[in-house]
Amino acid sequence: MADMQVSQKAPTVTYGAATSLNADGDEPAGSGQDVYALLRFRLSDILAGSTVNSVKLIFNVTNTSYQAYNAYALTKAWDEQQATWYAYRSGSRWEVAGARGTTDRGSSVLASLTPSFSGKQAFDFNASGVAQVQGWLDGTANNNGLIIANRVNIDGFDFSSREVPDPALRPTLQVTYTPAYR
Repeated sequence: MADMQVSQKAPTVTYGAATSLNADGDEPAGSGQDVYALLRFRLSDILAGSTVNSVKLIFNVTNTSYQAYNAYALTKAWDEQQATWYAYRSGSRWEVAGARGTTDRGSSVLASLTPSFSGKQAFDFNASGVAQVQGWLDGTANNNGLIIANRVNIDGFDFSSREVPDPALRPTLQVTYTPAYR
C-alpha cells in the first residue's frame, strides 16, 4: 500500500511519511486551495481470474466533514516519496497540477464518501468502482490507485494514513470476490 496527499498550498512538499492525510477544497479556510489524498492498494493476494463482487474503502476518520468527497482512479504511476502538487514523480509532471487533468485521473466517480463521524468508516464503491478494481485485478487497467477530491468543498476531512503505528487504523480496501479455481 502507498498513501500521501498533494497540497496546492505547499505545492513542492511531499507527504509520503505523514501519519494523517486529508482532503479539502478550501485549505487553509477561505483560500480556495485544494488538498487531495492519494492511495494505492496491493491486490496480489487475490488470485487472478477471480470475480470482484463488491469493494469498500475503509478509513479511520479523525476529523469529520458534512460534505461528500469522490474517489477517482489515477492514471499515472505516482511515487509516494516523490509526488507533489506539480509532479507524480521526480521529473514527471501531472497534466494539470493536483492530478486534475484528463490524463491524470479517470472521469468516473468510483465511490462517494461523506465522513460524517469519527472512527472507522466504510464507503461502498459503485458499479464503476467495482469494474475498476476488476480491471486492476485482471490486468486490463493499471493499478495506479485512487485520488480523493472535491474542488468546491469548504469542509475537509482527515484520516489516519498507513504510517500510523496501529495497523487497525490504516486505510483498507476491502474486496469481496468469488475466487477463481484452478
